[in-house]
Amino acid sequence: MRWRSDGAPAGGFTLLEMMVVIVVLGLALSLIEAWMPRPSPAVALSMAAGRVQGALSVARSEAIAADRPVEVTFDPGAGTFRIDGAEAVRLPNGTAIAGIAGGDVIRVAFAPDGSGAGGPILLSAGTRTEMIRIDWLSGRVRVGDEESRR
Repeated sequence: MRWRSDGAPAGGFTLLEMMVVIVVLGLALSLIEAWMPRPSPAVALSMAAGRVQGALSVARSEAIAADRPVEVTFDPGAGTFRIDGAEAVRLPNGTAIAGIAGGDVIRVAFAPDGSGAGGPILLSAGTRTEMIRIDWLSGRVRVGDEESRR
């Protein structure tokens, strides 16, 4: 802190004081980040599956509300998906996307009546996989196998 000629403190801090505080905060944050637990691949995969399921449900709702077809495009190479050409959404690192039919781009289309066209989508992280299925008649989106829930 600086002092005026009459002995009273001057308002504010010096540049050196500000830099010391920023360095100390940076060191503290790096130590905290180093000790934080990393999310497991299972949690990351579950989050990714929920994100994809939510996006597909939004696309179906949009198709019904707007009375027009809406398409969701998945790019396995980039690890992204987008609804009707909107901004791409990236899945967590280490999460891979694949379609049953294969190919470079996976497309799922929802008709204005809510029905869906597009094969199952596989998400994988490490040794775990999640399958996202779209019912062609109702457009209902499910994560996982029905057999595994019985």
